[in-house]
Amino acid sequence: MLRLKTSDQSLRQAQKSFKNFSKNLLDFGMSDNPADYKEQELLEIINGIYKTKKKLLVGGDYFIEVNDIISAECELVKVTYKKGKLSTKDYQDGYHKKISNVNTFHVSDYYVSTKNPQHGNYKHDITKVLEKCGLIKKSRGKFPRAFSIKNDYESLINDEYPKDLFHPIKRFINGFFFEDDYHITDFTVTGNVLKFEEYSKD
Repeated sequence: MLRLKTSDQSLRQAQKSFKNFSKNLLDFGMSDNPADYKEQELLEIINGIYKTKKKLLVGGDYFIEVNDIISAECELVKVTYKKGKLSTKDYQDGYHKKISNVNTFHVSDYYVSTKNPQHGNYKHDITKVLEKCGLIKKSRGKFPRAFSIKNDYESLINDEYPKDLFHPIKRFINGFFFEDDYHITDFTVTGNVLKFEEYSKD
């Protein structure tokens, strides 16, 4: 189960006063007295992630109704391989298509879409939220503006997309909010899309 966390300093500030986090209370009808909350509830207020109320603070600084989410997507920027730079023969042999040969996926953004418009939008950026929860990490080297996801599973879901790219959605949206790993299964990979193969066709 994914656990919310934050710095000890932020938690101590919230335990004394909601001055820096009052925006996250919005109009939820919640008490403005920190003493009324348990530590996990304070973490929700600090992070803008309300599990029980199914509210989520997204990029653009507004809240969405998590129950209204119908799909998710991520933008794939680049793929790096276990043997480094590929040769012409590697491409001819289909090395780049085999999911087991991928070392790391580099993605730029994660989004969720809602059935109804939220704050005038149907599509909402959750990249920073996933980074805050430790589900994606900044890439290094050639892709400093992207996030790197290690190819640990080396497998596809429904023969369509890498399981590791779906993992942040599985852990956060499905697992954390609904305790159901496959509550949302409509997932799309955009950007530098490559049709990966899980097994050799030989």
